[in-house]
Amino acid sequence: MATPAPELSRWLLRVALLAAPLAALLLQLPIPISLKPRSTDTAAAAAMDAAASEIEFDMPGVLRMYKDGRVERFDGTQTVPPSPSGDPANGVEWRQLGAGRVLVTTAEHCWFVERARAYAEGIKKCGWDGEVELHETDGEGHVFFLPKPDCDNAVKELAVVTDFVRRC
Repeated sequence: MATPAPELSRWLLRVALLAAPLAALLLQLPIPISLKPRSTDTAAAAAMDAAASEIEFDMPGVLRMYKDGRVERFDGTQTVPPSPSGDPANGVEWRQLGAGRVLVTTAEHCWFVERARAYAEGIKKCGWDGEVELHETDGEGHVFFLPKPDCDNAVKELAVVTDFVRRC
């Protein structure tokens, strides 16, 4: 049986709204590389290891960020460090976005809300001459629209995304 067009549109929107913040998170987090030798002082090394193992943020099955800035990525995600000037050797180039407009959506109680706000602000401050729109849904959590797609806030968010796409 064929999926009706509105249902397919809602499904695609849900996938896109899930993928966009995750992509932003994965692309914006630094991947520190420490070249310092390990301390020979066992007590100090143990204390450093304990601090380094404190989890700042955990997205089960996707990534884990530690308080020392280290990021552990799961499920085979391959990334390279960002390069502000571009590097043809590794294919990294954040100097220009290919789009003329960017929509960042988030929710007030989402664990990702600060990253989404920072991402939108970072785009505005980087010198890019396109349009950045941040939409934040009050009173909701991360991907609230998936378990309750017909609630008022989900309908409003769908309208914001639809309007944004129509203006592209």
